[in-house]
Amino acid sequence: MNALVALDHDLFQWANAWGPGLLGVFFETVTWWGHFGVCGSVLILLMVANRRIYNVSIPWKGLLLYSALVSAAVVFMKIGFDRSRPAAIFGPDEFVVLGETLLRRSFPSGHTATAAWAFCVVVFIRANPFFSILFGALALLVGVSRIVVGAHFPADVLMGYLIAGGTFFPFYVRQASTQGEEPHGE
Repeated sequence: MNALVALDHDLFQWANAWGPGLLGVFFETVTWWGHFGVCGSVLILLMVANRRIYNVSIPWKGLLLYSALVSAAVVFMKIGFDRSRPAAIFGPDEFVVLGETLLRRSFPSGHTATAAWAFCVVVFIRANPFFSILFGALALLVGVSRIVVGAHFPADVLMGYLIAGGTFFPFYVRQASTQGEEPHGE
């Protein structure tokens, strides 16, 4: 286990070294996409537009349940594990912090889970492929950004992706089985 923690810390320091300079500013900006208020608002607008353009029925109750499961999993794991953040482990000369210095509840990354959740919803509603690619790229960039800005370790980010994807898969399969081949209700 110590080897995995050491690897997690080494990967963190390697990626976090990208923080200074213009690349850091880019990732500090990208990390905002992981705030639910930002990506959730854009996602709701996309879902409404997608429904009007393609005349598809969106299972709002199911999507709200999926959203609640992702949020609950992140909150309960953060409280349950209460993992220290990089700022509580490394000295100020050992890494870069861009933005607020946080000390606790690192595991899992809520920003990453939120961005991955948005990507899964876009895939589910079968939006224009451009949006699937855009939301997927943003989900990946948010995960990297959380390390670069000094807020999370790579394992925290990975678990954020696993929570969003792991809770989405059974939801998607269930919808597909109840709706036939069209899980979004066409």
